[in-house]
Amino acid sequence: MRMIITVHTLMVVFFTIHVIMTRPYRNFSTNLLYILCLLAFCIMMIMMYMKVQGYEQSFFIDKYFFLLTIFLCGFLWFIVIMWILFILITRAKWSLDKDAVMELTEGQDLAIYYIKDARNFIIHLMNKKKYGDAEAVRMEQLIENLTM
Repeated sequence: MRMIITVHTLMVVFFTIHVIMTRPYRNFSTNLLYILCLLAFCIMMIMMYMKVQGYEQSFFIDKYFFLLTIFLCGFLWFIVIMWILFILITRAKWSLDKDAVMELTEGQDLAIYYIKDARNFIIHLMNKKKYGDAEAVRMEQLIENLTM
């Protein structure tokens, strides 16, 4: 039983750190809720791990441990309710429809062309092994195109 709790606790801690670093969703409020819920769940898993391992602290006494878990679960539900109210008040929408995607990807064809052109120029320079005035002008043009 201790080994199972240890493995589950390590998995939850690792996954929580992963989610905090990568932020899987494009919507800020969804990421915030997800991270806060995972942190609360991670804290509960660590507390359960400590209880199962036999740590002797005053808040692991049954009465205090029960109250502490109620408080943490209540805080978690409070965060969820506050998040839902925030979404309702701001009328936030998941704006990922066809028009939003088309707007976000507008101009990517040109950017991909400039990147390929710059890569071809680097290959050309490597083969030529000479950097003259014409190459300097071309390099400035590529840098200007890529930094638009």
